[in-house]
Amino acid sequence: MTISALSATSLNYMKLLEYTLISLSNLRSGLKSASTLLKQKFIKLFFGENVNWVDGAYRTDFLHPLIEPKAALLKGNGLLVK
Repeated sequence: MTISALSATSLNYMKLLEYTLISLSNLRSGLKSASTLLKQKFIKLFFGENVNWVDGAYRTDFLHPLIEPKAALLKGNGLLVK
């Protein structure tokens, strides 16, 4: 089943939700198999238009609110400079 096969109607809302949650829980493997264009869109969504990879760390002035709670962890691992 693909996301394009589902729509957000009352009949299949739960299936759409289940599909989305499974996709989010398996994000790492999904990104590994994603096209370069999809990976670029993902990075721009969560890190903004001005994200750079410099000296082994991402540098950005924007973090999506969804990943803001993980910023300290990313910074602590040396993966993010904000």
